Amino acid sequence: MYRKKSPLNQADVAFLLQLPDYSNISRWEQGQRTPNNEVLLAYYLLFAMPIEPFLVIQKDYLARLLAERIPKLLSDLESMRQSQKVGSRIAYLESVIIRLNQL
Repeated sequence: MYRKKSPLNQADVAFLLQLPDYSNISRWEQGQRTPNNEVLLAYYLLFAMPIEPFLVIQKDYLARLLAERIPKLLSDLESMRQSQKVGSRIAYLESVIIRLNQL
């Protein structure tokens, strides 16, 4: 959508990104494939396109994974609580859980 508002065509973008042809550009724009970070950043730089919408699925997956794994790590750390460094790690992970629950 952002590229279509510009005068550039898919072949132009493919050239700028050093791609052999523009078929991947078409697939990315139609949502048939997820662009890699390099392409996302290129679209951001070329068309001032926000990249956050493309990262939502990955963000949600990682938030769930972290929310699942952090309690397990906390449990392990609780058994080693004597060390000051362990206490700060526990406090940090607890703050991460709070942030994850606010997403």
